[in-house]
Amino acid sequence: MTGPEWMLRALAVLCTSLGMGPITRGQVCSATRTLPSGYAPGQAFVVSVVADPDAATKVYGVEDRPPSGWTVSDANHGGVFDGLTGKVKWGFFFDNDPRLLRYTVTPPVEASGRQCFGPGVISCDGVDQAIVGDECIQLGIPTVSEWGLVVMSLLTLAAGTLAIDRRSRTRAKPIIPSPIAAKPLKTMFEPPHS
Repeated sequence: MTGPEWMLRALAVLCTSLGMGPITRGQVCSATRTLPSGYAPGQAFVVSVVADPDAATKVYGVEDRPPSGWTVSDANHGGVFDGLTGKVKWGFFFDNDPRLLRYTVTPPVEASGRQCFGPGVISCDGVDQAIVGDECIQLGIPTVSEWGLVVMSLLTLAAGTLAIDRRSRTRAKPIIPSPIAAKPLKTMFEPPHS
């Protein structure tokens, strides 16, 4: 058994011996990881893990593993980064309350390509379940949402309309020749012929 497994099993036995009820195997615990659509080297982003223990859970803990070499900070709910195992760890929580667990990761500036998280685990009363959801993330170019496309289209339309309007106002007016100006000067001042 690895580090947290024996501790969770010992806590499960302790909970049972303290009269908190027997530990029921086969409980449904789940944890789901959410990652952004892409990452940029050297720029931090937040990883979210929704922990949802079964209603019968007495104690649980969660572990997640970011890509090797990435900096971890700001884990909420008392989470800590274990540099020896490369995992972010939360718990033990002595209840069955769902939690939104978050931590910030910063990829190194030399990071490239596809990077994967995990394996991660939620352990409820000593029963381990793998974290599901987003697993890998690509070096990404920021994408535009549907609303972003609508706003960008409207701005482009407005800019085009303003440019056409401005161009029509500043366009030089054509010079229409005057019938008087078209006559040579000497004919204008000569007396009419009889």
